Amino acid sequence: MNSRLFYIFKRKFPPIIASYKAKSLKYLKHLPSKLKSPEQLPGSASLFLLIHGKALNIHYKNINSANEIFEPLSENIQINNDLFVGNLTREELLVALVPGNPIYNKLNDNEQSLAVYLNNVILNEQLSEVARETFTDSLICYLLTELRLNKRPFTLILQPDFSFSVFDKNVFAKVKFGIQKENTMIFIDEDKHIRNLKPSTEYGESQITAEILACAFTNFNNADSPTKGKSQMLYAMRVIGMRFAFYKAFLSRDYLRSLRKGFPPHNLSVTISRFPSNDIEEMLHGHDYADMNQRFLIVDLLYRLKESLLKIFTSLRKLNTKLTVEISELKYAELETKNIEVNVENAKLKQTLKDYEAKFVNLEHKDEEKAIHIAKLDDEIKEIKQSSTNTSSIENSDNTPEQCQPIRTETR
Repeated sequence: MNSRLFYIFKRKFPPIIASYKAKSLKYLKHLPSKLKSPEQLPGSASLFLLIHGKALNIHYKNINSANEIFEPLSENIQINNDLFVGNLTREELLVALVPGNPIYNKLNDNEQSLAVYLNNVILNEQLSEVARETFTDSLICYLLTELRLNKRPFTLILQPDFSFSVFDKNVFAKVKFGIQKENTMIFIDEDKHIRNLKPSTEYGESQITAEILACAFTNFNNADSPTKGKSQMLYAMRVIGMRFAFYKAFLSRDYLRSLRKGFPPHNLSVTISRFPSNDIEEMLHGHDYADMNQRFLIVDLLYRLKESLLKIFTSLRKLNTKLTVEISELKYAELETKNIEVNVENAKLKQTLKDYEAKFVNLEHKDEEKAIHIAKLDDEIKEIKQSSTNTSSIENSDNTPEQCQPIRTETR
C-alpha cells in the first residue's frame, strides 16, 4: 500500500485515503489505448491507471494557494504546538533517538512521542526492500488522535470499504481508517513506501481518482445520506511517507447520474484540484512533514481540514433540521389543505343528503296524494260498479213478461 488519502465527505460516506499497490507489468501490457466498455475497468481502486480516469472524464488541476481548497483558520482556533516537534529538522529527527542525544531530552512527552513515529517513518523510507506498513499506520493514527478525530463528535473506524458502479461494472475499495460523525464518513488509507509509486499510476493519483469517485458515488446513492441524489463536494488528503498533499473535487448530480448508463458523455467531467502543485520536482508528492518550514503549513492545513469537517457536519445538521421543519410544515399544510377539502366535500355531501331528503319527502307526499287519488278512484269505481249493477237489475225487471192470471168461472 502506498500513500494515504484522507477524503472528506459531505454525505454519509466522505473522503478517504487511498491504498496503492504496484501494478504488474503483465496487467499494463495488455491494456488498450482507449476503453470502450465499463467492463474494461478494474474491479479494485488499487488497480486504477491514467487510462481509467480518462475514460471517466476525471482530470487534475494544479493550484498554488491552499485557500482555494480550505478556508483560512479562524484566529480563535488553538493549534497544538507539540505537532511542530520542537522545530527539529529532518537530520535532527533522524538522530533524535540515539541514546544520550540532548535533542531528545529537550522535547516534552508529547513531542517525544511524535518524534518516535516520525523517526520510524524516516528510517522506513530508506529501506530498499522490506518496508513496514505499520510505521505509516501508526503515524497517521497518532495525528488523527492529536487532532481529536477519535473523540466525540467523531468515531474512528478501522478498515471501512465502499464502491462505485459504471453501468453494471462495480469497482471496490478497502481503506485503513474511517472517521464517522452521524451519517457522514471520512475514509483514510496509506502507502508504506514512496518507491511503490509509478508514473503509470500518476504516482498513486489514479487510485485517488477512483477513491474520490467512490466516495461521491456512495454519498449520492446511499439512502441515509443527507446529500442523496445531489451534487457532491469532496476534500482529500494524501500522505506518502512524510509527504502530504491535499485535494478538492466537485462532482455534479448529472455526472453521477450518467454513470448508470456507462461512461459519462464528453460534456460531463470532474476536475480535481491539487495542492501543492506537482509541477515542481520537490513538491511532486506533497509537502514534507520532516521539513521544519513545511511542517507549519501541513499542521495548519490539518486543522483547516478538521474545521472543514465540522462545518460540513454542522451544515448537514442544519440542512437536516431545515428539511425536517420544512417536511413538518409541508405535512401540516397538506393536512390543512386536506381538512379544507374534506370539509368542503362533507358540506357537499350534507347538501346532497338534504336534497335527497327533500326529494324523499316530496316523493312521500306524492305517494300520499297518489294513495288518496287511488282511494278516490277505487270509490268511484265501486260507485260505478254499484250503479251499473242497479241499472242492470231495473232493465232485467222491465223485460220480464206478465204472468197470465187464471180465469175463474163461476157455476151457477
